[in-house]
Amino acid sequence: MREETDGYGADINTDALGPGAPHETFLAGMRAMARASRSTSVPSPVTSQTCTGCWTSSCG
Repeated sequence: MREETDGYGADINTDALGPGAPHETFLAGMRAMARASRSTSVPSPVTSQTCTGCWTSSCG
């Protein structure tokens, strides 16, 4: 990532790793970030389910 951004790094990092993912994957994303950039984490459900309206109360 640093090579593609002239050494600066990514402006945004989105963590969407599921349970049991290797911690090194998360750390690699953090290392690829630029200074003063943003990071967000997308929660992963513990059980597998199909959801058609994930931003409504029908998901749970």
